[in-house]
Amino acid sequence: VTAFANNFVVDVVPKGVSKATGLDFVEAYIDVDDADTYSMGDSHNDIPMLESNENSAAHSLAPEEVTVVAAHSFPSLHDYIEFALEQ
Repeated sequence: VTAFANNFVVDVVPKGVSKATGLDFVEAYIDVDDADTYSMGDSHNDIPMLESNENSAAHSLAPEEVTVVAAHSFPSLHDYIEFALEQ
């Protein structure tokens, strides 16, 4: 198993399973390129997804360990969506 610290709880998932593998599965299932997907996270369990998605963003209030692996940082999901729509 893999455990991710997440505020006041611990997220436990099977080894090799993460939001990154979930996003990879969805991209393959609907036949869409990674360049056409966007992801945003704010916690340690989002790190694998943020590292694997080229259009990743972290919430600006997320822990530094999260923000440093994301391609972008925004103060809100609204701001990130506006950015994505301009791309």
